Amino acid sequence: SIKELSDRRKFLVLDGPSKMGKTHFACSLVPPGKALEVNCAQASHPPLRAFNMRAHSLILFDEASPKMVADNRRLFQAPNAEVTVGSSPTNSLAYAVYLNNTLLVVASNGWKHELTAIPAGDRDWLVANSVYNEVNKPLWIPRPARPASDFVRRAHSRHGFFLYYVELTADSQCILF
Repeated sequence: SIKELSDRRKFLVLDGPSKMGKTHFACSLVPPGKALEVNCAQASHPPLRAFNMRAHSLILFDEASPKMVADNRRLFQAPNAEVTVGSSPTNSLAYAVYLNNTLLVVASNGWKHELTAIPAGDRDWLVANSVYNEVNKPLWIPRPARPASDFVRRAHSRHGFFLYYVELTADSQCILF
């Protein structure tokens, strides 16, 4: 319904060094296959031709710069309207996308630093319209020193099916299967 569609929303920024799990974390916010990951390194506008509003509920803008986001601010508000992407003087490569109710996540290695280099008006807009999270430690639970097979036990049920369970002890860490 129209009440459920917001006219504006904030986007999430995950900023931190490489190998922290930002991409995997962002994609885990939606069911498998529902995230679209786009490479925005050195891009003036995000490449969204592969976006399908019925198939994707999250877009991960990998290495999007604050300048690119500020230059495409209408898109990053995910309004309840189509937004034109790829505008140029001739608009020969322009296309429209509808992103309302789509989660937008930027994964960056230098957002905070790059933010200081753009004009104050753009910086103020980005701060007001994003949720910034500095990632300074891995976003996953490390595997324990013991092999995973030490944690999994097999039990036979009376119906002939095997049941598997995970054994957790006070000195072990959780394994994500």
